[in-house]
Amino acid sequence: MGDGGFQMTAQELGTIVQEKLPIKIALINNCYLGMVRQWQEFFFERRYAATYMINPDFVKLAEAYGIRGWRVAEPRDVRQAIAEARAHEGLPSSSS
Repeated sequence: MGDGGFQMTAQELGTIVQEKLPIKIALINNCYLGMVRQWQEFFFERRYAATYMINPDFVKLAEAYGIRGWRVAEPRDVRQAIAEARAHEGLPSSSS
């Protein structure tokens, strides 16, 4: 999912932990509300407004909930990160 969409639903990390759900999220972080920006590009002659986002450190956010996170900065590292995530059971670490 995109970083903008995730920012709208990030509180659901709490639900994942509470319900011990084996959910894995792949997040693409480009610091923009992508769909809004795309509409501005196509229909509003690239007059961009309010689409740039300042994001948190998403790996740290996941880890704050006890959820394992991976950071990928280089395209060559994507396959390895996906393999590691797929091998992980996906359940949050034990919480109180």
